[in-house]
Amino acid sequence: MTLLVIAPDSDETAARFAGFAAAHGVPVVVAHEFGRAGVSVHVSRDRVCRVRLTVDGAEVSGVLNRGIGGWGDDPDRAFAAAETYAAF
Repeated sequence: MTLLVIAPDSDETAARFAGFAAAHGVPVVVAHEFGRAGVSVHVSRDRVCRVRLTVDGAEVSGVLNRGIGGWGDDPDRAFAAAETYAAF
């Protein structure tokens, strides 16, 4: 089981959480952007869906998504960040 923690560099809570998990034997990857994550989706004709999430090639079985940070007063970047967060 690999835990993916998505959070900005400045998120001390996420860093503590990741440290706690790692200290208890859970492999953790902390990502500060969505670019490191990969998603593959397989849907069969009998309506069975499988989603595989990876980060840096390692399969992820849990996600703590703390968001990737605010975008200040730029409404376009704020919208894109909110949509990425919601989709993920």
